[in-house]
Amino acid sequence: MIAQAPKPKAEAGQPTAAVVMSGQDDYRPTNDTAFDIETGPSGKGEGSLLDPLESRVVAIGYYEVCRDVYLIAYDLDEAAMLRQFWGAFLSLHGAGAKLLGFNTQGFDLPFLIRRSWHHGVDVPRVVLSNGKYWPDTVVDLMIAWRCGGYKDFISLDNLAKFLGVGAKNGDGELFYLKWNQDRDAAIAYLANDVRLCADCAAKMGFTDDITT
Repeated sequence: MIAQAPKPKAEAGQPTAAVVMSGQDDYRPTNDTAFDIETGPSGKGEGSLLDPLESRVVAIGYYEVCRDVYLIAYDLDEAAMLRQFWGAFLSLHGAGAKLLGFNTQGFDLPFLIRRSWHHGVDVPRVVLSNGKYWPDTVVDLMIAWRCGGYKDFISLDNLAKFLGVGAKNGDGELFYLKWNQDRDAAIAYLANDVRLCADCAAKMGFTDDITT
């Protein structure tokens, strides 16, 4: 069952509601969807939250553009969230819809693959297409920003400000602590991030304009 989450603290142009779902829920989006992952310690020490050897997926945020729906997957069972993600991935790919994100090929997707290997969760073969990772339905805005180059980097916050679609509303480095200490703020932070990705993608011409 998908439970209604508390409403995040919203400002103008920011999301006003999100739904928290468990990893057990069957999630099969069929229209352009932005996503972002948040990580935390795996329980084996206090290593880097960017290292899949020492950290795990804590939550995955989704924003369905056409439906204007925010979903946040949260489950103590990391493997369940990973299976759910790959189900969503295959559903989007099968529908020809885009999976939108920022630096996803540099971080989010490799992290999800490696944690899936750790748990023995099947990674779809379609992620390896034409001798390279990721089909054309995966849109990484960081790669798009580089315009074919390799040295041009930008943060999501600066990209959003440059495009005039908003700004980040916090720092996700300690998201796993915020989730337990201030659930509303954590939800608002992750919902805002996925909305920024969708709005940037629209401004850059990758999907329909949904900026309000």
